[in-house]
Amino acid sequence: MARRIHNSWVAYPVMELATIFLARPELTRVRIEVAREARDMALFQCQVCGAVSRDEDQALSHLVSKHLDDYYEKEEKLSDPPGGSFVCVARCGVSGELLGPPNHHSYAQRVQEVHDTRCPGMDMEAYRRRIETVRDEAAIEQWKEEARKQTVYRKKERPPDSEPRDLEYADAVREFGEEIAGTLIRKTRKASVPAPVAVHLEDRQLCSRIRRLWEEEEYFPLKISFALRAAFRHMHLHVFKAGKGTHFVTRVVPGALDPEHVVEGIREVLLHLHDHPGVSRAELLEGLRPGTDMDSETAHEVLSPLSWLVERGHIIEFFNGTLSVPLNRQVHRPPGPPRDKRRRKGKKHA
Repeated sequence: MARRIHNSWVAYPVMELATIFLARPELTRVRIEVAREARDMALFQCQVCGAVSRDEDQALSHLVSKHLDDYYEKEEKLSDPPGGSFVCVARCGVSGELLGPPNHHSYAQRVQEVHDTRCPGMDMEAYRRRIETVRDEAAIEQWKEEARKQTVYRKKERPPDSEPRDLEYADAVREFGEEIAGTLIRKTRKASVPAPVAVHLEDRQLCSRIRRLWEEEEYFPLKISFALRAAFRHMHLHVFKAGKGTHFVTRVVPGALDPEHVVEGIREVLLHLHDHPGVSRAELLEGLRPGTDMDSETAHEVLSPLSWLVERGHIIEFFNGTLSVPLNRQVHRPPGPPRDKRRRKGKKHA
């Protein structure tokens, strides 16, 4: 965006540019800071995706649910169906997945796995209350068939001469927590989070707050416009106000030019734009030479000074093609017949 502004002489409205970032959240980051008075509070940030939590256990749960597959490969193996007689089977009330009979040895591990992968932000006790008991022969037979598929986990990075070990889910999670997870969490009081991650944080209170602020920015992007104005100045662009306090950004610093000290062709352009800010090139030509065709030699002669004046900031050309002069309240006019001071509707001069 800054490169495009540097390569043109046009002034762009900062608020309009801010909406581009809101329309593409991947271009935006959300800054989260702990208040100074909250001395005992900290943030725990995932170093893989940038997600933030106020609870370390929740941060560990996030790593397991979102990034275990980054460090462990999975393989499904078929085995014999479970033996025994079962009168019911439990089903996850959130995802609809079958968890198995409560009296089967794999039940507890299966509940933990589905909770971690499908509902990592939900309290375990709250999740257990969502589990349903199904007394249906077809569901029991479906679970038996699904239970034949046993998933084993193997660490992706291991010494070249070591044999891969097949781990059950609980063992893989335990090893991941002991050997890897600690290096992937950063304790901090200030974090920068990619916007697509921030609006889906598993910390529900943080997530709710961020979404509310995001909606406020979509209505009126004040915070992003502040950030853009500071960034543009850092990139050697000029930010100025025009009209009713609207901020614009351009590559050139606007500077008023006194019509008294310029040649006649430039003088009449400056005086006309002073009295009629916000006109287009065609309207400027019509105001100075009524009825003149834009492709005529006369039009070229009248409009030819514009490029020089725009490049030096003596005229501001806005993104919508309108023209204005920087504010100069003491305009010296040469003696002559009274000029038409009726103002056309348009943007006020800067």
